[in-house]
Amino acid sequence: MTTPTPPKRKLLTLGPGSFIIGDIGSTLDLSCQLTAFSIEWEVDAEDPEPTLCGGMIGGARAYTATAKGTVFQDIEADGVIDWSWKHKGSEVPFKFVPAETEKALVTGRVVVDPITLGGDVRTRNKSDFEWGCVGDPTFDADSTDGSTQALPGSTG
Repeated sequence: MTTPTPPKRKLLTLGPGSFIIGDIGSTLDLSCQLTAFSIEWEVDAEDPEPTLCGGMIGGARAYTATAKGTVFQDIEADGVIDWSWKHKGSEVPFKFVPAETEKALVTGRVVVDPITLGGDVRTRNKSDFEWGCVGDPTFDADSTDGSTQALPGSTG
């Protein structure tokens, strides 16, 4: 009897790709300033409860996603600092292409929090950010809209 061969999977190497955020007409492309980016999930799970018959009823589960990254700061008009401060509290669309040679794409909406300005003296300052997703982001493993040029909310 032979052991079945597991399916071969393409493993992700992040980049080159893109991360574009904002509504058409006021987008910000952070692709060349990001040194790290991820969509992270968190679960809020209630404990299961025992029943008289000896069984268990599972607790409710709620999931939330967050867009997290590390970005080089800039101090240009409509750059990362200016844009995030102008759009603080705004709900905006985003488009994340993890690797432009693949078809995978993540789209969704986040609430923008202002990015920190400053840091260590005589260094290229970077800021970490966490923007909460509104609803669930959508992962499309076989997108035809994986172009790094397409804007969030557009069709390519």
